[in-house]
Amino acid sequence: VGLVWPGQRLESGLVRSLRVAPAALVLMALAVIALPFLRTQTPPPAIGEVESEFYESDAGQHLEISLADGSSVALGPGSEISVAFSPDLRVVTLHRGSAYFDVKSDISRPFKVTSNLVTATVLGTQFDIRHSQDLTRIAVAEGSVSVSHPLILDGDQTSLSTQHILSAGQQVAASPTIGFEGVLEIDPDTIGEWRN
Repeated sequence: VGLVWPGQRLESGLVRSLRVAPAALVLMALAVIALPFLRTQTPPPAIGEVESEFYESDAGQHLEISLADGSSVALGPGSEISVAFSPDLRVVTLHRGSAYFDVKSDISRPFKVTSNLVTATVLGTQFDIRHSQDLTRIAVAEGSVSVSHPLILDGDQTSLSTQHILSAGQQVAASPTIGFEGVLEIDPDTIGEWRN
């Protein structure tokens, strides 16, 4: 038997249950209403989730590719690229051959193209990149492209890098043994002529 202080009322278990019941009913009703919405929602993509694709063209074949972000790539004969898109980055690797890019602008997801040791970063532009043996050439037809390459000293790659910002009508080449060559001015209309 418990003690009862003066002025304190005794409540039976039934009375306490009846006082809690309305709040419990409201919570249950909310849960029933929300359940269909919770079931139909698609879970968000996992952080760092990557969509990957691989494309290659045969000798003598041109290949037009539409990427998932709305960008497009024209592959020259005997070319290979791999594409890896994540929620915060778009990366294309040119393994061999030539590729002409028309990049859909997306400020939240930079578009990077790597070939050999060269990395070209764009937000929205048209440019051509060619990889032959140890030389990679980048030419910009429209917009601008930031290109970077490890700094080469005495034929050795260092942890530092050099960078160029190319605008329309500019081209640069780089190799793993000497790094960047000088930036050249070229006619933008001639860039990617191999597509024709």
